Amino acid sequence: MQIAVLASRQQKESIQKEEWSGPHEFIWADSLRSLLIIEADLFIDLQFDYERERIAGLTKLLPKPVLVSPLSYTNWEFLPSFIRINAWPQRIKYELDAQEKLLVGVKHRT
Repeated sequence: MQIAVLASRQQKESIQKEEWSGPHEFIWADSLRSLLIIEADLFIDLQFDYERERIAGLTKLLPKPVLVSPLSYTNWEFLPSFIRINAWPQRIKYELDAQEKLLVGVKHRT
């Protein structure tokens, strides 16, 4: 599974130091623009902010799963197509493991 990720240096280091099960590859984006041109099975924006341009770009990645961790935005009802995750350093592995298991389950059923 290829997972495209836009993250801060600290978030990237946190993800890289974890042990991950299953065959997968993290592809690191250095900007939203680079995230949007990567071919992947799953997209993660750990720098998400509620901006029209950002939402429009991420929407183009659908129907592939798009996980976002809002930096400050709390009015979530306007973004029903994205999967909101908690990206605190101690929670990233838990959140990504849960989403990976869900995605693998969906692929096996189709």
